[in-house]
Amino acid sequence: MRRAISWIVGSAGIAAVASAVALSVQLAPAHATSYTIKVNISAAQALADGSANPGATGSGSGIVTYNSVTKVLSWNITFSGTQGTVNLAHFHGPAAPGTPAGVQVLIPGPYVSPLIGSSAPLTATQESQLLAGLWYINIHTTHSPAGEIRGQVVSPTGATIGGVAELPDQGATPLQANDSSGPSSGVLAAIIAGGVLVAVASVGAVWYGRKRWSN
Repeated sequence: MRRAISWIVGSAGIAAVASAVALSVQLAPAHATSYTIKVNISAAQALADGSANPGATGSGSGIVTYNSVTKVLSWNITFSGTQGTVNLAHFHGPAAPGTPAGVQVLIPGPYVSPLIGSSAPLTATQESQLLAGLWYINIHTTHSPAGEIRGQVVSPTGATIGGVAELPDQGATPLQANDSSGPSSGVLAAIIAGGVLVAVASVGAVWYGRKRWSN
């Protein structure tokens, strides 16, 4: 009889542990490692922050990707229609739309479209500013040395991991990625599976106990 009781307790314990493990896996949040965003670049944004001289023109777009594991920022930026010749480009920050700020990362030349490259690893402070939507791309020209066209690196809430999110010219929502930390159908499945394991273990224990008792 004691063996039967021990078998019941042990089986139920194993089932409970299995259920808890399955449930913890389902509840563990999926944290982003890569953020990608499409940035709209325009003379209007540079005029708004006072960088561009009157008569500034031009526009562009950029695909900006940040890897939160390697801390590397990458970009692919196209532009056209500026009044002056492009001679410098940077990521600036921290600044909200319509506000100028200092240089954070140099975008190396040659300054012809497209500009493609990547940075050295960002610092923790730079990462925080970038993901808060406080960096912008600034393209300098001979017409407007402080910047003729600009694009704020921000994203709508819920941007997908590794996906591309479209931006309005003056968007101001911080860059984010999906975090599946809420309950899902997988959680319910884990609970049901755990219950089945407990039930099977209990039935087996009862059968074993009766067999031992009858002998």
